[in-house]
Amino acid sequence: MNTDPKKHGTIHFLFIIFVCFLCSHADLLGKEQHLVWKTSPIRLHLENRIPVIYEQDVSSKITVLQFFFVGGKQAEPENKQGLSYITTRLALEIPDRQTAQEFLLQATQFLMHSENDYSAITVSCLSENLKDSLGIISRIMLKPLFSGIRINRIKENMLNRKKIELDDSRNMAYQNIMNLLFEGTGYDHSVYGNEASLKQISKKDISHFYKISFTSQNTIIVVSSNLDKETISEHLNQHFARMKNGPALPFKEITHHPLKEKYLHLSKETQQTYFCIGYRLPPITRKNYVCALMLENLLGRGIESQLWPLRKEKKLAYNVSAQVSYFKNAGMLEVLLETENSKIDSAQESLNTILDNLYSNGIHSEELMMTKTFTKSSFLRLNETKRSRTNTLGFFCIMGLELEAFQNIFADIQSIGLEDMNSYIHEILNPENRVTVIIGSE
Repeated sequence: MNTDPKKHGTIHFLFIIFVCFLCSHADLLGKEQHLVWKTSPIRLHLENRIPVIYEQDVSSKITVLQFFFVGGKQAEPENKQGLSYITTRLALEIPDRQTAQEFLLQATQFLMHSENDYSAITVSCLSENLKDSLGIISRIMLKPLFSGIRINRIKENMLNRKKIELDDSRNMAYQNIMNLLFEGTGYDHSVYGNEASLKQISKKDISHFYKISFTSQNTIIVVSSNLDKETISEHLNQHFARMKNGPALPFKEITHHPLKEKYLHLSKETQQTYFCIGYRLPPITRKNYVCALMLENLLGRGIESQLWPLRKEKKLAYNVSAQVSYFKNAGMLEVLLETENSKIDSAQESLNTILDNLYSNGIHSEELMMTKTFTKSSFLRLNETKRSRTNTLGFFCIMGLELEAFQNIFADIQSIGLEDMNSYIHEILNPENRVTVIIGSE
């Protein structure tokens, strides 16, 4: 096997050029979107009307399923933050040692996560074991055990996760930016809740939240597998067509209040200082979503981004990046920078200058073309695996973007004109709408 790093670097560079070339010509594919995605996802329904998004991917004999349950943090009652997480976690709790051994023998993996507008359970297994794996998962998920011992153990685990979350500067910045931008909306707290809210959550609360969340009208299943759709439908109907019916959780409107606080400095004794600047994004639509992705890539994704000179040329940062987070009711753009304590003032000034120049002057046509290319390439890379694609497909469905937006993402990116993009930049990067969180020594 050739281990020459120069050769590997050349191959990697050529691969990037090829991907960028493919992305830059994605608009020419038109309706032939399967040339990029190989196969287009389709919508099926189980006997109890649970929607199933199915994508056939024969690259491996592995099946990935994600069960999405609408609700998440937004469905939690006031003062009971963490209820969505603990309920979903209990719906995945292995009841006994024998069941655990069955999972090990089948090489089945499963995990869960709770988000702002939904929670999800992911199952990955060898396709030949799918039927048996679904049998075990359905027994656990459709009839979970809400015992006091299990509840207390998970609450303790959540508090530990909360401590770990607050010890990491990136997580601290994210949570505090959320608090500043979305105070009082339901988005402004950790999925793990806090000590006070967890004390308020009873077994009765968990049981009720499960009954209203884990219903056929509140569930979306996304599957990526080498198995055909008939086999997938048969296995899912056998094990999940008996999921109980119930009304879908109502959409919860939120009100954005004027920003009360725009600057927060959190003291932390480290050798580095972490900057995070946040902006609210408008409600999610196909156009707003691709504009947000493009602004994310323009600002801080890769060596040609606007922030990159702060690292390479001015030596003012260890890391620079930008991150978009979208929710059902809103969204957030974060601009991130990590620097030495001795360079705090100059780094902050330079960062604000870049953002203000973009706000005032926008970009030119060559920058727009490059941004489109990198955005397409980034979307391809981020959705390369079965697990990542099922997660994105589920997100699109929860957000109301549906399959067409996923299938035509490149065409949507290509449709953004220079005036559209500059107007969007001017709307989002208004300095009056900026909040800043700094984590480091006072």
